[in-house]
Amino acid sequence: MLQQVLLKFPPAVVSNLSATVYLPLVTRLANENSPKARTAVAATLKLLHKQLQQQQNDELAAYSQQWLVSSSSPQQQLLRVAAAHALGLLAEVEGARFGQRRLNGEFVDQLVDLLAAAAAEVEEALAAVVVGDQQQQASAEDATAGFNSNGGVPHWQEVYHILLMLEKSCQGSAAALGWQQGAAVQRLWHVLLRQLLLHPHLWVRKVAGRLLGLALATPALSEGLLNSSCATNTAAVAHANGSCLGHSSSEYSVPASAAALLVYRQLEADVVDEGLCTQAVKCLVALAKHLAAQQQQQQQVNGVASHAAVNGHHFAGSSAENATVEEASDSGSDSEAGLQNDEQHLEAADVAQAATGDGLQLQHKKAEVTLHGLIVRMVKMAEDTRYARQLQRLAALRWIAAVAAAMGTEPLLPHLTLLLRPLYRISEATGNNKIQQQAADGGAAAGGTSEEVRVLSEQVLAHLRTLFGSDQLLTAYTAAREAVRAARAARKTAAARKVLLDPEAASRLKIKKGRKKSEARQRKAEERRRQRSSRSSGGFGYKAKAGG
Repeated sequence: MLQQVLLKFPPAVVSNLSATVYLPLVTRLANENSPKARTAVAATLKLLHKQLQQQQNDELAAYSQQWLVSSSSPQQQLLRVAAAHALGLLAEVEGARFGQRRLNGEFVDQLVDLLAAAAAEVEEALAAVVVGDQQQQASAEDATAGFNSNGGVPHWQEVYHILLMLEKSCQGSAAALGWQQGAAVQRLWHVLLRQLLLHPHLWVRKVAGRLLGLALATPALSEGLLNSSCATNTAAVAHANGSCLGHSSSEYSVPASAAALLVYRQLEADVVDEGLCTQAVKCLVALAKHLAAQQQQQQQVNGVASHAAVNGHHFAGSSAENATVEEASDSGSDSEAGLQNDEQHLEAADVAQAATGDGLQLQHKKAEVTLHGLIVRMVKMAEDTRYARQLQRLAALRWIAAVAAAMGTEPLLPHLTLLLRPLYRISEATGNNKIQQQAADGGAAAGGTSEEVRVLSEQVLAHLRTLFGSDQLLTAYTAAREAVRAARAARKTAAARKVLLDPEAASRLKIKKGRKKSEARQRKAEERRRQRSSRSSGGFGYKAKAGG
């Protein structure tokens, strides 16, 4: 009814009654528990803003900004949530004009203080859950789903509505949150990347990922946000190369390698959905391009440094040059051996991560990743056959196709064998005989590989064949197959050696594997039983009598 009043009353009357109508609606947002009622209140507020002029909207926005006061009282927290929600509705109505007119330094500082305080309280609550005597016995779901007495993440609603307001204010253009806007905006992006991208609440992670995607799609903003300055041993070498000049970096910049690892950890979290996976793939593709550019830049810097070293030691003669060449070749072979051992180091890091927590907070010593490290992680995600990781596996396969199209063939050619490894494993797991078993099992592919994964892997393989050519793809695919078979043979040899050296440990491991297989068979049988019962019932719990 109130919406009809706003539509049919004269504009002058609506303008005079705007404050009288606005205040009860905002308080209703704070106190209403019904989602349907909140939706109706939000629609009424948007209609009110559309009927008012810019001056009246500025006055109503001033009320909401005054309510965004940092306070620990429950009433003030509810009012902050309602105020952030109301400002987000106004930003949805005004679009880019909201950011241009209202996101000044003082207001952005206020928002950053609220976001940082909320993130700090979440970290304290998470630490209390992890190390507390009573909370150690709680399940992992309780640790990631909620920390306060009401079973929810502290302050997640106000953080979500503030980020949503910022996203709506950047519709069509991110100029209002550009890196050149000052320290307040730079601090905002720093808090978003370092503290909110891995927030325990899924909705906050999703909107933070969308904002990061908006920043990566804006070149002027991404150059300042991602610290792309070259790290060299001496300033003279960097100046001679000249590749580090022209980048705007500050204390709030984040290295692209750190941002890539943050987005990857967001993708590998236990609780994800299709929207988060899609946005994470977009961000990781953009960050992979930055990592490739930095890798190429670093190689140029190293080449300049080595050339300067050779010129500085020219008096040593040809013997010194030969020694330099031999040392370079040795380091190259060591680097190749290091690339082969990257997966073992990543597995050890994953074990340490599982022992310390769910990985939603930055509690790890290594906070950066190279292009090769990112590829290895995404390949491992694409090879994960667990049913709970189905969305992440599909996202990793889409990333392989997207990054090849975005970066081109030259930067990824050294990594092509590694990129083809999950595609070979999927092809091997879904052969002709196993497809027949898949049809007999009612649609579930053998080895934990679903039909959707199989179809997507074939599409990705065809896409890579188009980009790299049949000859290069065949050579790399053969190398990937031999690498998988060699690793499998090495595991079998190590297992046989372990049986001989430590029979008791091998027996315990065999019993553990058997128990896991039994549990997996029980889960699969239960799933099939539910599928058969749902198909046979047809939505009805009885059968009609004949002649009745």
